[in-house]
Amino acid sequence: MPVDLPLLLGAPEALRPKALYALEALLAPLGLRVRPVGALPSEGPALAYGPEAPPERPGLLRLTYAPAAAEAFGRRRPLGAGAWRAFDFEGEAWPAPFWVGEAPDFVASAFCWLSGWQEHAAPARDVYGRFPYAGSAQAAWDCARRPPVDACREALAAALAQAGAPLRRRRWGAAAWAFCPTHDIDYLHKWRPGTLYRELTRHLAPGGSGRLRALAAAVRRDPNPFRSALGRMAAETVARGGRG
Repeated sequence: MPVDLPLLLGAPEALRPKALYALEALLAPLGLRVRPVGALPSEGPALAYGPEAPPERPGLLRLTYAPAAAEAFGRRRPLGAGAWRAFDFEGEAWPAPFWVGEAPDFVASAFCWLSGWQEHAAPARDVYGRFPYAGSAQAAWDCARRPPVDACREALAAALAQAGAPLRRRRWGAAAWAFCPTHDIDYLHKWRPGTLYRELTRHLAPGGSGRLRALAAAVRRDPNPFRSALGRMAAETVARGGRG
């Protein structure tokens, strides 16, 4: 069972669910979870996150709180390139968008990464309406294949250990990590009215009568091809030792 850490959360109301979501993602792999409280206990490991930090005491970790995060998330404001800076962890540079002086706000930065805030807030789009990779922090910092949230977690874990929090890292059998294959399923029903209309207009082009008959045969043969594909994907995963 996870170990509860008392949390004094002084962030603005609009930021509170975002902070709790980020803290859950950061702490769960460490065997910890936060328990919001109105007042901190006088002893034992605890967390504080907000504009007004309580007095220091042994076991209390006062998390860096960047006021700019509440403004950015509250107004759906794009994060400018100048907001991103790098913190050092184990000799590597890891980007984070929210800072106070030389200290990164790991909570707000983790939410930014996990929620896809860049894509949500940035006005730039390509011809298909998608957020362009070239305008992302991943491209600017060359970290598309690196785990910045994991770096935030490990830096936070080191501070938690110093505060005396009992870390119980999650394991998968004898392994310290696991790989989870996922599939992007756009829709389950191919032959919807809009899809069928587009297929028909394409096949009804000049000389397309034969292709129209082929389309009708395909609909009769497999009226819902994508649903049957789900079973095949799950079977392939199980055949390779996974679960689906």
